Amino acid sequence: MKNNMKYEIVNDKVTPIPVVGQFQGIGRASWDWWQVVGELIDNTLTVDGDTKVNIILDSKNKTFTIKDNSIGIPGKDLENVVSLGKKVNQGKQLLSYSGVGMKSAIYWMGTDFEIITKPRSENNHMVYKLTPNFDSTDTSDKPATFTLEKRMDEMHPYGTVLKIKNLKHFPKVINKMYEAQTYLGATYSDFLKSGKLEVMINYIQSKDTSTFLLEPIMPLLNNKHNILDPDKNVGGNEWEEEDTLVGDGWEVYIKAGRKLHPKNAIEFYGNTNFDLVSDVYGEYSSPYDWKAKTSGINFKMNGKIILFNTETPTSRSESLCVEVDIINGIEPAMQKVSMNTSTVEYKEMMESVKVWLDKNGFRQRTKIGTQSLGENKDVRDRFVEVIKDDDIMRMEWGISLDTFEEQVSTETTLKGGRPDIFINGNFKKVIVECKKEEIKGVDVSQAAGYAVETKSDLILMVAQKITTSGTYYQKMWKRKLNIDIIFVNILKHK
Repeated sequence: MKNNMKYEIVNDKVTPIPVVGQFQGIGRASWDWWQVVGELIDNTLTVDGDTKVNIILDSKNKTFTIKDNSIGIPGKDLENVVSLGKKVNQGKQLLSYSGVGMKSAIYWMGTDFEIITKPRSENNHMVYKLTPNFDSTDTSDKPATFTLEKRMDEMHPYGTVLKIKNLKHFPKVINKMYEAQTYLGATYSDFLKSGKLEVMINYIQSKDTSTFLLEPIMPLLNNKHNILDPDKNVGGNEWEEEDTLVGDGWEVYIKAGRKLHPKNAIEFYGNTNFDLVSDVYGEYSSPYDWKAKTSGINFKMNGKIILFNTETPTSRSESLCVEVDIINGIEPAMQKVSMNTSTVEYKEMMESVKVWLDKNGFRQRTKIGTQSLGENKDVRDRFVEVIKDDDIMRMEWGISLDTFEEQVSTETTLKGGRPDIFINGNFKKVIVECKKEEIKGVDVSQAAGYAVETKSDLILMVAQKITTSGTYYQKMWKRKLNIDIIFVNILKHK
């Protein structure tokens, strides 16, 4: 039987009344302190201007204050500051996204707050003050109301002061502040380097005050295409590969490289620019440290890294650093400390990223302290080209370019196996053993066997480094065979 009864409109403009419990709820996010501070710094960054920020954490009185000289908040927008899902200064703020981050940060950190702001967009020197008529420990069904006040003050500086009171979460020891300083320096590295952002942090404890100026923290990278010191296995401090990936409705810019091992970094930068080492591998935690937990993909949006070390893309994760700069089509989560992984665009993008990393060799295993050079045969083929280009070497061994393919063979099969390269020169016979990373004692012994079988005059061991056992067997077989056995660092031959 068909029901023909119709609804009667009672009210077509239902206005929900926010309650204290809503603000309690958004304050229960899972955050680190430095991430919450980042959400508040985000609100100071504008599309056009430069910003100075002063942060005061008073652990004695449990207050947190963040002051900026930015554009301020117009009076008409102040209601949106405390309305979930609404944004202020639209089109002017650089990193405003969901309209939830600042509110979540405030109520994660403390139970009460006040905002004092003087907007640059108003010419009447009006200063506004916004305070809640509750704190978040009140009964959860109490209506959440606020008081907005204003006064005219020509001397008051432009910008905003946010003071959070009755702190629930804050660093209680200086080491945690050092860690926060490092993470924030990495998060806003582009802004700090360009001068678009300056951040001073004052940490007040019971007996003293510590002051920190944020410095940009960048990953310390190894680039096999730009070797600075082949003996210490140090590549140029720069990304190894960069590219733009485009899909259906999304676009990202990707950069990938391998993190420089601390031992190699100290040996190379120890007497020249040790700050590069201490920033990344220092006493306090860094998002670019040499650990499995600091590896993977870093997502960047509008110059800020919004998420460190996720989606680990390699079986040797501690050596890899990947940065995905979001151009369009990929969304962060509401609080910008994770990604919206449920969208089709995100899933397609991540698959494209992993394919790109595979294609460029970033998912291959490498030993600590070495570059990723593909396979043994890649080193072998590179050294064949070295021989072809080296006139002195060919002249000494008796190799002609006209007969190069016949004299320099990678296909020679002996009774004892197949040497990587056998050089049958007019003046010298040479056995060449090639490894992508390191020469061990067993590799030297194998090459010595080939040399005995071919009556060779010289053995070359080509890799990035030679192990202790490799060095021992190198000396032993040199004495027994009475021929030179020489280690060649392939990184010296780009």
